[in-house]
Amino acid sequence: MSILSINEQDMVQINFVEQQAELNSAVYTGISDKLVVAYSSDLDALMENIKVDCVEHEPSDKQLEAYTMELSNALYFIGQKLETVGIKEDITKMAAKEAYNNAYMDHMDAGAGNKKPTVAELTALAEDDSKYQTVINSIYSRVYRQLKYKVDAAYEMLSSLRKIISKRMQENQLSMARQNGGLVVGRDEF
Repeated sequence: MSILSINEQDMVQINFVEQQAELNSAVYTGISDKLVVAYSSDLDALMENIKVDCVEHEPSDKQLEAYTMELSNALYFIGQKLETVGIKEDITKMAAKEAYNNAYMDHMDAGAGNKKPTVAELTALAEDDSKYQTVINSIYSRVYRQLKYKVDAAYEMLSSLRKIISKRMQENQLSMARQNGGLVVGRDEF
């Protein structure tokens, strides 16, 4: 098949492969999504509340302060969960390597009496025998990255909330200084 001259049969094959990829990825995505939700549901709910109360509406000072505390607290707890996922990712990576190495050695030993398998054949057989462990490692790797992204985004939100609080405090100080009839330059009033 030339990429420049795709015929009808090629399109049928391409569509079939695309449908298979969609079906297969739905299974893996389902597992990944379930794990991400299990680890980040508290943070997700808090971020949704912040969106409603602070992004879609004008928040009060009290709301900003409360969300700053809540978000700091939630980040503390999700940090531990992120490290747990990191450990699971490391373990599944080691399990995939171990399964691959064991399969490689088993196939190398099995071929001792017969025709000796090539390195490419051994690699293909070992990869096939360790594919499930590799998939699980891939899932945990993606779960870790998704959680890390959520944590990073939550830290950005926390920083934004703090900046808004700081800005409001400065505006309040200026407003009070003006109401008192003084001109504020730096920290000295004239």
